[in-house]
Amino acid sequence: MYYVYILKSINYNEIYTGSTNDLKRRLVEHNNGNEISTKRYKPWRLIYYEAFSSEKDAREREMKLKYHGNATRELKKRIKHSLENGAGLPRTVKNGAGFTLIELLITITIITLLFSIGMAQYNKFNRRQILVKAKDELVSNLRLAQGKSLAAEKPTTCTATLAGHKVKFTDNSHYKIVAVCGNEVDVKTDLSLPTGVTKQSVPSEIFFRVLSQGSPTDSTLTLQGFGETEIITVTTSGEIK
Repeated sequence: MYYVYILKSINYNEIYTGSTNDLKRRLVEHNNGNEISTKRYKPWRLIYYEAFSSEKDAREREMKLKYHGNATRELKKRIKHSLENGAGLPRTVKNGAGFTLIELLITITIITLLFSIGMAQYNKFNRRQILVKAKDELVSNLRLAQGKSLAAEKPTTCTATLAGHKVKFTDNSHYKIVAVCGNEVDVKTDLSLPTGVTKQSVPSEIFFRVLSQGSPTDSTLTLQGFGETEIITVTTSGEIK
C-alpha cells in the first residue's frame, strides 16, 4: 500500500504533507531528524493518512494537497479537530513546498547581504579603475613630453635653445606640459587627475632633456585614490614604468 499522510508538529504550529509506502518507518525518520525539511520542527505526530493501492495515485494526491489550495482547505475542514491545538488552527502550514515566514526573512537577509557585498566589490573595482585610468593617462602625457624632447620639438615662441619638456604639476590634481627654452612655454594645458585621485606632494615636475642637455634625473610619481596607490617611475635612462 501507498500512503499520503499529514503530520503535525507537537511543539510548533506546523503541519507537513508527504507520501510513503511505509507509514511507521516514515514517521520514525521524521522524528529522528532524517529529513532536512522537517528536522527543525520535530517531534511530529500523525494526524491523518489516506491509503492507495497505486503509488501514482498517492503521488498525485500528495501533489494536489501541496499545491492546490481548494484541496487543502477541504481536507482541513475534515480534520479540523485533529489540527486544533488550544489556540485553533495553525497559522503556518508546512507541506514541503515554499517557506515559513522565518525562513523567508532569513533568505531575504542572506540575499541582501550577498547583494551588499557584491555591490561593495563592484564599487571598489570601479574606483580602482578610475585610479588606473588616471595613471595610464599621466604616463601617456609623460611619454608625449619625452617624445617632444627626443625630437627637439621647439615651439615658435621659445626665446632660447630648447632644453627639453616638462610635465609640471600646478597642484596635486592639475598639471601641464611645458617646453623649456629660456622661458617656459605651455604646450598642453588643462590636464587634471579625476576627482578622488591626487599626486603626492613631491616631485612637482618631471623634466625630459633633449639629448644634448644630458639625461633626466631618476624620479617617482605616486598617485593615491580610494585607498589605493599607483606608482610611476622615470629612470635616469628615460624609461617610464
